[in-house]
Amino acid sequence: MRVAAAQTIICSILETLIHLIKCLKPNEIQFIKDFYKTKYNRTDNKRLRLFEIILKYQPLDNQKACRLLYKGDRPSAFCHLKKKLHEDLLNFILLNSQTGHDATYQQNEEILCRKTLLQGKILVSRGIYDQGIELLKKAGKIAERFEFPDLKLAAFDILRGYRNYAKGLNSRKYYNDQMDKALHNFEKILKAREIKFSGQFSIRHPSTDELNTNSAHPDISNGCVLSDSKRAYFWSQMNVINHCIQNRFFREAKIKVNQLAGLLTTEPALDCSSYHAEVYQLQARVNMYLSQYTAAILPARKSLELFGDGTYEHLQAITILFFAYYRSQYFQHAEEIITFAQHNNYNQLRLTQPWGLMKAALKFSYGNHLEAGKILNQDKDIKDCDKSWAIGQRLLELLNILELKDYDWFEYKIESFRKKLAVLKALQCQRLSTIYEILKTLRHTSFNFEETVNIHRKNLSLINSTDAACYWDPMGYEMVHVGRWMEKKVPAQNPHQ
Repeated sequence: MRVAAAQTIICSILETLIHLIKCLKPNEIQFIKDFYKTKYNRTDNKRLRLFEIILKYQPLDNQKACRLLYKGDRPSAFCHLKKKLHEDLLNFILLNSQTGHDATYQQNEEILCRKTLLQGKILVSRGIYDQGIELLKKAGKIAERFEFPDLKLAAFDILRGYRNYAKGLNSRKYYNDQMDKALHNFEKILKAREIKFSGQFSIRHPSTDELNTNSAHPDISNGCVLSDSKRAYFWSQMNVINHCIQNRFFREAKIKVNQLAGLLTTEPALDCSSYHAEVYQLQARVNMYLSQYTAAILPARKSLELFGDGTYEHLQAITILFFAYYRSQYFQHAEEIITFAQHNNYNQLRLTQPWGLMKAALKFSYGNHLEAGKILNQDKDIKDCDKSWAIGQRLLELLNILELKDYDWFEYKIESFRKKLAVLKALQCQRLSTIYEILKTLRHTSFNFEETVNIHRKNLSLINSTDAACYWDPMGYEMVHVGRWMEKKVPAQNPHQ
């Protein structure tokens, strides 16, 4: 077991190295090469050679990399070398981020604050009190302005210990009060973020999308106001917006997210890329839910640019952008998004997306039903995704079979679909059961679409409406809207006939 665990760690280090190097820009890659050539001015520069091997050879596993480097198997030396290269890259990224042109003003200030805090701490620990205390005060002021409560706590905790040097004998109360204020703000920020990540919202099923302000969960806003803590206010408003989305108050959500977007550019504590990315993604989602698909494209693209490459949020941004293009019928752009997503390494993320299902939906939309069928039959990535995507795969497969008029195969697949619904009890809902009844009737009418539509006028109106019980998610597993697809299969009546 120890050997297996060690092998897993070795593999994970190489995967991390590959991902780190993929994130580097061309000028950064050249800088690292020049650094190694200067520091290790000899021919046997193994760190540089491993760096270049990772750049050149893809895909790459441990065995291949080790043999390219050592011309044989030397697992112990190879493991040690990977760790050293990993440390070098992390140090480079840390140092380079202090002067990075892509970072926002707020991000640079956070790095400066952390560096100043460490410098002050080192100086006072060596008895250089005047300079050290000035640096700690500077760090405290930066932390106060940009609202880094954890850094403010750290700076003032040290200053409190040296209060005789810092502010006189009566300064203890001042530092205690400042630390209490920072701790209070920090707790509010953490509480607001906890609500977001735990998803503890009051879910209701209204028949209207007008906001009932009396129904808001009292813990969502957490009593945060802008004047107390800007960061806590930001996260509390994010929670309110997510609450509106989950309860389908989309118009109210759009108003609030646009207000929050305006706030980011006026408050230095909030003007950072991660906050902008969060808001852009919310804007894209709200536009999608309001069926404003083209309007969702720009904020979806901006969130994709700002979220860190390979992160969970980055993956979500890719998915939203795909659906924005797909629902806008920009199929070529949607296909490019799938190619981009499959080219990048997102295997490290627990939640994977069903790119095969998305590609099959595009082929279906192009009218290439034979190719769509092949993808649906061969695709294996659904098993690692949310179970709802498995239902989406079977549902699209049924529609594709109907397009191919393979009715014998449909007889078998509709029964398989029913059994799958029975097994996945968590996914049993009125929309899916209504769709099943419509498709079952289609079989009984010998696949007469016009007759089936006439029989199910009421049910089709239900799944075509925005009623909560049968709500259609434009970014969900039902890649092709079944109700609209059914109605399109009925030939238009000619009034002159």
